[in-house]
Amino acid sequence: RCWTKSWKAVVSTQSTGEANNAKLEAEIDRLKGEVEKMIRENEKFAENNKKLEEQVSALSEESAKFQENNRVLQENTEKLEATNNQLSDNVAALEEQAQKFKDVYEKLKAQNEKLAKTRDEMEEQLRGFQKLQEAIFSQLDEKMRAMDRSLLEKIAADIEMMDAEQGLSEEEFEKFLLRVPSHLKDKFHEVAKQHDFSSYDANSDNVIDSEEFGKMLDQVMAEEHYDKE
Repeated sequence: RCWTKSWKAVVSTQSTGEANNAKLEAEIDRLKGEVEKMIRENEKFAENNKKLEEQVSALSEESAKFQENNRVLQENTEKLEATNNQLSDNVAALEEQAQKFKDVYEKLKAQNEKLAKTRDEMEEQLRGFQKLQEAIFSQLDEKMRAMDRSLLEKIAADIEMMDAEQGLSEEEFEKFLLRVPSHLKDKFHEVAKQHDFSSYDANSDNVIDSEEFGKMLDQVMAEEHYDKE
């Protein structure tokens, strides 16, 4: 009877152990599944970390490029600012020079207007001088004509008085032509060639009287022109 109890106890203990072992094996299998699951998760995390590292590396390169571009842009900006400052200085210098040119232009314009006014005044004076000159020469021409006429009349009178008879005979007329002054001789002879003694002796009395002589002088004086230079 004691043995039976012991056997029963052993069998009971064995059954309990087997049940525990089954539980342990099931737990081990569950833990193995959990471990495998965690391994897969870790592999995913590792893969994701690798991708993130690659992305971080790419971003670092982009950041370096961006910083380099910013540095170049900053240098270009500084160069542009320096160029802009230089251009501003050049513009200021050109504006100053343009103002000087404008001042010179205004002065030259004023001087030109003054010279133009002086020119107009001088032209007006010159026209006045020309009119005065023409008037003087006209008066001088008339006086010279009168003097020449007076001289010719005196020559005719001197020849006429040689025979104490009034008028010029044909012989006296020829003597008169010989005594005509040199500056009138060509014109006088030209008139005399066109009109001989008989053409001036209007009343055909073989004498050129004072009236006939005066008409002849009128013709000669009308033909004569005096040099005004």
